[in-house]
Amino acid sequence: MARFYEVEDAIFDAHTLILPIVEMAAQRGVASDKILNGSKLFYSDLYKQTKQISFAQLHCVISNTSKLLSADGISFLLAERLFHSLHGNAFQALMHASNLQQMFRVSQLLQFELFPYMYAKSYRGDNQLHFVINFSVSEPSDSVKGFFYELLAGLIECLLKWHVNKSTTRRKESHGYHIKFPIAQPSHIEQFHSHLSYQYSFAHPMFIVSVNRNMLLKPHDNALPAMTYYYLKQARPFNLVIGFKQYISTLIAKMPKATSEHIATAMGMSSATLKRKLKQHNTSFKLLKDEWQKQQSLIYITAQGYSNEQVAQALAFSDITNFRRAFKRWTGKTPSELRAQIT
Repeated sequence: MARFYEVEDAIFDAHTLILPIVEMAAQRGVASDKILNGSKLFYSDLYKQTKQISFAQLHCVISNTSKLLSADGISFLLAERLFHSLHGNAFQALMHASNLQQMFRVSQLLQFELFPYMYAKSYRGDNQLHFVINFSVSEPSDSVKGFFYELLAGLIECLLKWHVNKSTTRRKESHGYHIKFPIAQPSHIEQFHSHLSYQYSFAHPMFIVSVNRNMLLKPHDNALPAMTYYYLKQARPFNLVIGFKQYISTLIAKMPKATSEHIATAMGMSSATLKRKLKQHNTSFKLLKDEWQKQQSLIYITAQGYSNEQVAQALAFSDITNFRRAFKRWTGKTPSELRAQIT
């Protein structure tokens, strides 16, 4: 079995995301050929039960949708339809999890079946648990990123309604959840107001879901924990297969001092092949290493109260000056400016 899937690998079911996108676009007067333009897909393909698509094709369709229907809230509506159409073993294992902590473990084990396009890494702060979320396969364009951010936020909303019976709650109550979007406030902000009831904000340096730690072990309504273990055993063993970008990022996290040559060797390929593959996935070794160090440093400073010296040491910088310079390049702020902003 392959260790990772790449941007051109046709491994995702066509009817999961693309078919409902095309149908919702048609309801709004946008023909399927416009939504599928450039994807090498035909409308008839989407009804084939075994038709599989690549992330590149999905990216193309979402890009077209974002351009043609940017303010229609299709991402949030898709989240609702996706949530109510899921019924496999992985989804059942997730829905019967006894609490948020077990839910996260299930999502890690069964990432491919649940949401293979993005992945989360958790960090503990004094009072909150932070889930930093990145793309698994390839680095998307800005418009596609925004669509996926909204899609995932919508799915989280559906999960909260299911588990804590939030359907009748008021918007002003945060319920211990806060999503921080790494985008400027969008022009279609009314879609966020209509579809999200928990706290959210914009213009953050990374996509992060923060949850009060007292929520982690809070029992979920309607959960049957014994069923989680049953469905985990029934689920297909896809948990060891992750996206190409996620795979490289995992190696960087394990070997923070490694060069691209070291990573290539660990993957059993030449440096030239690795460089070519990274370019195909719209990224580079430097960008991925910067992304990892930026996110680590932000968590260390904002959530865990590290000093500059501690962060520099944790990220294997040769001295504090180099760390400060890199941090300013990543975030546009010095560590001191960021601390002043959050206090």
